[in-house]
Amino acid sequence: MIEERLGNKVMDLFLSDLMTGAYMLDCGEDELPRARKLAAKYADLPLGFTDAAVAACAEANGGRVLTLDFRDFSVISKEAGLTILPE
Repeated sequence: MIEERLGNKVMDLFLSDLMTGAYMLDCGEDELPRARKLAAKYADLPLGFTDAAVAACAEANGGRVLTLDFRDFSVISKEAGLTILPE
């Protein structure tokens, strides 16, 4: 989605930041039941598994989500206690 909206250069910079540790991706199988529950509850969005997994992982790791998909995440942010970035 980053490359679609902001271009390949921004995507490359983001991936570089991931590699240097500026952002952390930390999620595992412990979050799968929560992701499944969120995907089922918000199936009318449709939230989908990927976004549900991101939300579940964010819940378990500080509650921050870096996304450009405000439509879906703004709906579930209150229940999941998420902070959507950029604000």
